[in-house]
Amino acid sequence: MRVIQNSVHMGYSPNRASQWIDFMFDTWVNDWAEYNVHYLPEIYNPYKESVMKYLNHRTLVFAGGVNRLIELRNMGILTPEVYERVKENWHYVSDIPKDIFHDITYDCYDKDHDTRMISCESVMGQLLLSMIQLIRESKMTKEQLDYRGMAASILYELESQKKHDKYHIQYIQGSIKDILRLIAGNDVSQDQLANFIQMILSMLLLAEKAE
Repeated sequence: MRVIQNSVHMGYSPNRASQWIDFMFDTWVNDWAEYNVHYLPEIYNPYKESVMKYLNHRTLVFAGGVNRLIELRNMGILTPEVYERVKENWHYVSDIPKDIFHDITYDCYDKDHDTRMISCESVMGQLLLSMIQLIRESKMTKEQLDYRGMAASILYELESQKKHDKYHIQYIQGSIKDILRLIAGNDVSQDQLANFIQMILSMLLLAEKAE
């Protein structure tokens, strides 16, 4: 890190090994929270948490979110012992929920299928998120799905967004119908069923974000 004319410049050299990385969680979680939360004057209270999170996740410390945490776990930097030391201060420095931080630490986080950090604007998207969770908990089976109702509701959701022309909507609807036919016509496991619903949710999420 260099300070040049009142500006802070952070950089990384691949040819130099960090001397503090083994202590980064103690430094950037416990110490960072301790100094900012407890020692800065109260006038800064409205800004403390947002600034701590911004700096931790926009600089080289935890940039990359869950991928960075997984990398640090694989490097042996994030361990169960480290987690236990910093878990109570984690919410001050990161928007990644503590239960996900826990699961990454203990190597039981399924990055490709976890829905805890997914947010949906649409009612149908929120419903699909709930369905995925129920299916993974074996509280819902494919026999309980209303395929026609799902297809009709998703079509209504897409049309109501008014972002897509009719050909885009027809194409997305056709893909969703194909997925629902695969579910209905095959003997699928609970995990496979949840993954199929996740595919439908992914299409809806992409459609929500489309300009």
